[in-house]
Amino acid sequence: MKTVSAVIGTGLLVFGLGLAGLSAIWLVLQPREYEATTRLAVEKHQMDEGALGVPASAFDPYWVQTEFERIQSKAILFQVISNLDLGRSWALRTGKSESISLNDAYVRLKGNMEVRQPRNTSLISITVRSVDPAEAADISNEITRVYSETLLQERW
Repeated sequence: MKTVSAVIGTGLLVFGLGLAGLSAIWLVLQPREYEATTRLAVEKHQMDEGALGVPASAFDPYWVQTEFERIQSKAILFQVISNLDLGRSWALRTGKSESISLNDAYVRLKGNMEVRQPRNTSLISITVRSVDPAEAADISNEITRVYSETLLQERW
């Protein structure tokens, strides 16, 4: 009985060490990925009166979620992609001579970003991941700039 449990124990130990070794190799071979985060202080635009004389500043539970979707919209991200010429720079990084299409760049950018609201704040946090730390920062800052300009244009 002791020999069977010793063999099983040794087998599990070898398996565990092999799994740990493979995990370490996988981590070393993975390209580094960087994150850049910008935060926006956001407030709902207040009008004097809304419909039926109800103040427009009344609580809207969907407002922040709506702003998340606006930030990730094609209207905002297409402008960011064009401003930073991401289609071309991403194509060059993969060795292609032709620029990535606007839609493909949009899908890639949207997959590499996260928009969230830190708990109990009126902030929106925009995080972008990239293998290039400067690119991650540039994209995050440009998303914030384009979104802010869009809000200002709508309000004035």
